[in-house]
Formats: sequence, C-alpha cells, structure tokens
Amino acid sequence: MFGLPSPTVILGAALILVAAYAVVDTRAYHRGQAECEGRHAAALARAQADAIRAADMASRIEAERLAAEDEALRLARELEDAAHADPDADRQCLSADSVRRIDLR
Repeated sequence: MFGLPSPTVILGAALILVAAYAVVDTRAYHRGQAECEGRHAAALARAQADAIRAADMASRIEAERLAAEDEALRLARELEDAAHADPDADRQCLSADSVRRIDLR
C-alpha cells in the first residue's frame, strides 16, 4: 500500500517541478534583464551628458581662441597700417616714432 507511487504520479510531479522551474527561471531572467537595461540606460545617459558638457567646453575654448586670434590679427593690421602711414618710411634711419612702433611688436 505504501510502496512506490505509480509512474504516472512520478511523471506528473516531475512535469510540475519542471514547469515551476521554467516559470521561476523565466521571471528571474526577465527581471534581471530589466534591471541591467535600467542600469545601462542610466550609464548611457550619464555618458551622453558628459559628452555634451565636453563638447560645450570645447566650443567655448574654440570661441575664445578664435577671438584671441582675431584680436591678434587686428593689432597686426593696426601696426602694419601705422608702418605704411609713417612719413619716414623711405628714410635710411628710423625716427623716434618708428622705433616706438617697432617696440610695440
């Protein structure tokens, strides 16, 4: 009476255990996948924000560099214009004004 259960009962119990394991495993897999995707999405957002900040900083630095370059060109043009306007440009020796202008460079 209390011997081994019938093969049908053993097979049914095994199928129930396999089905329960499959359900639990699938749920755990999907939960873990969702958590990983959330972490990766947050890391991606941080990386994108860092890249945007770096690009903004590079743009500001480039704008400052271009402004400094424009200022240097403007000053060079001023000196060149002053040299061309010098009435003593064709003389063999330099006047005091010419020397002062050269010292500005």
